[in-house]
Amino acid sequence: MTLDLAMKVAAGRPMQNAFGGIVREFGDVVIFTAEDDEAEMHRRIERLDEAGLRFDYPNKLHVVPLPNVGGTFPILRESMGDYSETDEFKKIYEQLIQLENLKLIVFDPLASFVHADVNADPAAGAALTGLLARVATETNSSVIVCHHMTKVKDDKVISKPEEARNLIRGTSALVDGVRCAFAIWQVDEKTARGRCNDLGIDYQRNRCFDGAVVKSNGPANRDIRSFVRSTLSGLLEDRTEQIRNLGQSNQASLRKEAMFRWIQDCEA
Repeated sequence: MTLDLAMKVAAGRPMQNAFGGIVREFGDVVIFTAEDDEAEMHRRIERLDEAGLRFDYPNKLHVVPLPNVGGTFPILRESMGDYSETDEFKKIYEQLIQLENLKLIVFDPLASFVHADVNADPAAGAALTGLLARVATETNSSVIVCHHMTKVKDDKVISKPEEARNLIRGTSALVDGVRCAFAIWQVDEKTARGRCNDLGIDYQRNRCFDGAVVKSNGPANRDIRSFVRSTLSGLLEDRTEQIRNLGQSNQASLRKEAMFRWIQDCEA
């Protein structure tokens, strides 16, 4: 989803991104991926852009697959209770600030870039978010970090954004320290089967998700969005409006059928 967003920021024209919003700011993008190598990133980009439009992007999309360039590097390190940015990050940061039209930086996933216990130590979480805020300010770009949520029991169903917020892994300092947090969670099997049936697609595990803004320092659409994974690209696509319209159509159909049955009973 962040790769889809990055490609549309570099594309230079308004489009709906995977999270449901419209991209309105355009420029260069840098993605640091710690788990996916160069070949996998090429495959994902190819699936997201089969028409080859990326070759005409007015802006640059820099993808840095760390497995191919010596492995991951920490951006924050803890030493004797003191938190500081690393020498490796300083070298890369010097290159980032030279990009004049930089609009987006992505770190995926967060855990690979921090040599400190951000999951348990509030001071580590505060130091990390403070560093990311400085990067965003000095580069005049948005910084997105991908992070895991706590695994829930099979019978646990997330029904509200507030519940999802509490399941973001780590101390509250992580969520408190960022300007916005968007959480994505898998829906239960019954809901997923009904959603696939309404859309006329085959049900598959790990295909239907919900998501929402669970924290924002400014105005934001906090409605729960409905996502369905594309079997072609693997991308979670926002199908909220389509599912909502189908639900309203189904309710109208049910009311009409009930009215017909009532008239038939009256006639009888």
